[in-house]
Amino acid sequence: MIRFDTAVGTGQQVNFGNFLTPAGLSSFTICAFIQYDLDADGGFGRVFGHDNGGIDIAFSLTTRDSLVDGTKRILQFVIQTGAGNDLTVLEETDVQLSPDKLYHVAGVYDGSQMRMYIDALEVASVAKTGNVSVENGWPLVMGNRPDGQRSFEGLIGDCRVYNRVLTPDDLLAIKETLGEDGIDNGLLFRAPLDGPNGVTITGANTVLNELSSEFTTQRGGTAQGNLTYEDMPIPVDETPLSMNDVFAWFDASDESTMLFTDNNSVNGWKDKLGDPTKVMSSGSDPEIDEVVINGRSTLNFDSLERFSMPFLDGAAGLVGKRYAIFIVESKDNTDRAQWIFGGSDANTNSNLHIGYRTSDTFSFAQWDNDINRTLDAYNAAGVTRLHTMINNTTGRVLRLNGAQVGSSTNTQTLLDYNNPELGFLVAFGVPEYAGAICEIIIFDRLMTDKEITQLEAYLIKKWGI
Repeated sequence: MIRFDTAVGTGQQVNFGNFLTPAGLSSFTICAFIQYDLDADGGFGRVFGHDNGGIDIAFSLTTRDSLVDGTKRILQFVIQTGAGNDLTVLEETDVQLSPDKLYHVAGVYDGSQMRMYIDALEVASVAKTGNVSVENGWPLVMGNRPDGQRSFEGLIGDCRVYNRVLTPDDLLAIKETLGEDGIDNGLLFRAPLDGPNGVTITGANTVLNELSSEFTTQRGGTAQGNLTYEDMPIPVDETPLSMNDVFAWFDASDESTMLFTDNNSVNGWKDKLGDPTKVMSSGSDPEIDEVVINGRSTLNFDSLERFSMPFLDGAAGLVGKRYAIFIVESKDNTDRAQWIFGGSDANTNSNLHIGYRTSDTFSFAQWDNDINRTLDAYNAAGVTRLHTMINNTTGRVLRLNGAQVGSSTNTQTLLDYNNPELGFLVAFGVPEYAGAICEIIIFDRLMTDKEITQLEAYLIKKWGI
């Protein structure tokens, strides 16, 4: 990848000269790997594009500060069709990019729709028709606009242009192999932007387009501003796009969040984001690493072990709020009820209990205000499942592995939540959950459908569901 850093050189970019857009181009894909740091002009950071600066853009991918919330960094996909004046800008303010994280970003056009992808997940789309504007006098530039007014700060690598639509599976293959995918059909342009780590590059014909010069006036790109090659950062663990404004996040695969008594016994579980008020404490200690799911450690309960979760009660918790709760778990038997969340109150809407009401019936309940769903998918022991519970302004929803399986129009929020516990429903006072708890993510706000889908996709992939 190439490091773009305006503290080293102003107007940094890689310019491949005029890009000879094939006439009648009605479908295409542009994509690249990025890791952004900052953006010098405070608003935009061009990944790459075929343009002449200003609003003269045939197509481009850009990072920018959201107009809705300037603290969020978002992706923007632009194409121009027709006679050179039909410019469409696609962006999604609910999808936030995080600094210092490697992403694969893509813009896809099929002649009727523009679609934008981040890490092979579609994040936005809009209707669009016409052929991509043929502007063969405009250059193809990485890391900036040709006029130097959209300086990118961070890493860019493996920029590509295709004359066809890449499917989500194609994009996933590129992302998962970090560009070693062999997807060459329809490839018009590819600049890997790779070289010896730490080497500074500048001048003409110093950065190669892997293809011939058929679609560019020069196969060698001109590096401007003393750019530096840097190795692609290999993602150790991926964070979902929707983790802004999270209330609490507990990840059993992150053992740094565990408080151990001896060996593998755990008597405390800390919020992954470091909030000192959000810590689960144990009455009897579960153990870690007896069960490993998808190569990751889990927290394992034997029906006598549980954690207290007092941070869920009261106005500082979930009481009186809309919320969304994501739980990844794998129960280890099928012979009885097993409650994952539970409290001590027995009044309507004064206790949130979540778990298995019977061996094959899952329940999302606020005590007498319940969604119960009986499914074969809930029967088996040792199966990793993602449960999503949503309490929003139109009602409540229960989802299993990314698909809705139950709903209610009841919009009542929690009145209180006395003695909330993980692995135990205090009001019943009987042995409860037995199995592996993998991850719990809680939001105390409304979430968009896109955010929910992205977060579910992250958890499903992470835990091999």
